[in-house]
Amino acid sequence: IVHYVEAQADGRFFIGGRFTQVVDVARGYVARLNADGTLDAGFDPNVEVADPVNDRISCIAVQPNGAIVIGGTFIRVGGAARNNVARLDASGNLDTGFDPNIAGDGCGDIAVQSDGMIVYGGDVTTVGGVARNNIARVR
Repeated sequence: IVHYVEAQADGRFFIGGRFTQVVDVARGYVARLNADGTLDAGFDPNVEVADPVNDRISCIAVQPNGAIVIGGTFIRVGGAARNNVARLDASGNLDTGFDPNIAGDGCGDIAVQSDGMIVYGGDVTTVGGVARNNIARVR
């Protein structure tokens, strides 16, 4: 099931949701498609979830520099522990310097502000161990 679609300026677009294949190719929960709808084979961030029945990518935002912020219910990206939010470079590699550690049960939406701050809304309970009530603003 695809839960979210986000377009890039170049015509390609991201899909996120609860799926493990795209066009018979293994892809965990997020993929990039070319403008013609074919799979971008070079983009594979390798997202892992704890509960394959219910967990998913439910939010995606593209930053002005081309970085991609993904949100949802997941536990790992590219083999590294990530709690519900991660940032990828344009090739799909994990930005290891970005780890706000958002606890909760899912993302309702992500917005990128003009100052580069990221607003994450949804079922948010803590950010980096600090209590939050359904919304977080992170850099």
